[in-house]
Amino acid sequence: MKKASKVIVFLAMIVLSAALVFAQQSNADKATFGEFGTDVDNYLDTVGWKDVEMNNIFAFTRLGSNIGNGMLDLGAGVKAGNIYIGLYYTGQVVGQQANPYTGKAYVSSGSGTEAIDVREHRKANPNATYGALVGLSNGMGIKFKFDDFLVVNDGGLTPGHNYGEMWKGNLRPYLELGGLGALKKIGLGVDIVYNRTETIDVNSNDVYYETITLQNDGSAITDPAELRAAAGNYVEPDIYLKFGSGNFTLENNLSFRIYGLSAYDKNGKPIVQPGVGFVSTTYNPGTSNSSTFTALYDNRFFIQDIIAPSYNISGEAGKLNYSITGALPITIGVTSHALSAIDESGSTTDKFDDFYKSAVFNLAFTPQIAAGLKYQLLEVLAVQCGLSAEFFTWDLNSETQTKVSTGNTSQQNALTAATGAFGVTGVESSDAVDNYVTFFNPKVSVGLGATFTLKNLALDFVFVQELAPSIPGAIYQAVGDGLGNNETSIVLSMKF
Repeated sequence: MKKASKVIVFLAMIVLSAALVFAQQSNADKATFGEFGTDVDNYLDTVGWKDVEMNNIFAFTRLGSNIGNGMLDLGAGVKAGNIYIGLYYTGQVVGQQANPYTGKAYVSSGSGTEAIDVREHRKANPNATYGALVGLSNGMGIKFKFDDFLVVNDGGLTPGHNYGEMWKGNLRPYLELGGLGALKKIGLGVDIVYNRTETIDVNSNDVYYETITLQNDGSAITDPAELRAAAGNYVEPDIYLKFGSGNFTLENNLSFRIYGLSAYDKNGKPIVQPGVGFVSTTYNPGTSNSSTFTALYDNRFFIQDIIAPSYNISGEAGKLNYSITGALPITIGVTSHALSAIDESGSTTDKFDDFYKSAVFNLAFTPQIAAGLKYQLLEVLAVQCGLSAEFFTWDLNSETQTKVSTGNTSQQNALTAATGAFGVTGVESSDAVDNYVTFFNPKVSVGLGATFTLKNLALDFVFVQELAPSIPGAIYQAVGDGLGNNETSIVLSMKF
């Protein structure tokens, strides 16, 4: 068994993935803001799986507005000898994938024709999370999770394009190991984010390729200011660590982003254009001097570290259990921008590097506390209540902006050609240093729930109310006050 454990750990360590928050959650956990949970919270937790009280099989599902929305939320755990296996799925029931189209189109190459690869993918967004956990006899838990929130369609493309796709959303695989002593959990993950349109127009003598980063509202970027604000297309590896000793816990999540766009060079070959931007290519196989490549892009850099120390006090007095956790999440991050342009035509290449640069340093912290009470009112009925308070958020941003000299004539021509090709009439050109602090007011949430337990069956209910104080007074907003709200649900769990 020890040899098998070592093999599984080795395989797990070479897979990239990670998680701070997992999708499955009990209503008791919601009502007490993480202070009290049930077997629903433990059965797929890399540390808590050992605490699930079951004979051979544990299963749960969520009943409520998610059913009307066509969403499933269910999971199961089973013991097979010394091995524990947990499985989880939440997402749409139908309509996840349509058949993609891939084929060939033909363009004149002077002496004949050249085949061009074309495609139009179709993929609905399943809003799905898949999870699996293996618990070993030595107490270690290994969990794999995959999020699929990606949609691909031809929406928003300019009429007249031969082939086109819009990619929006993200995919995220990650792996987590738990039960490693003082190092409670370790996770490695990759978030793959899509936010672009891709088009291919095949004409009789040439092929036009275009890739454009989208704004948050789905419209195409048309100027540098929008370009710097766009989320971009990127791969984001992250490393998650959780340490624990007694009542003290320290969590750390370090992530960085690699930005890039799928595009084509002026020879019609697939490339990855670094940064956040838009790229257009005209490929003429018959007259190579007529081929062009133009790009305007933000050569962006991003790194962020979130440090979250916390301390818990808990206990019980008869039928009453209490738990209080204070935390101080600290976020440190740097984002830099360097707008650049490329214009290639035939054998001439004009490139303008970093004609506008800026960098933002961010430091933020939010002192917060969560408190939960659980009272065993009857043998079959436990009631829970909780409070979560963010006392304030202090957010410091220091931004430096630099205008880079336009340099020689060829560089200026590159800038004019690249920006003009996308209808851009000018670029920002001021030197500045800007330091500003944002202070957010307190935020308080309260919750109430109840759990009925009848032998091997449990029903878990929740009602959550959010309180947001303001100067004139207190504004109460019900979060789970209607049957049409996703928070309104019953979690049903069973043991066999």
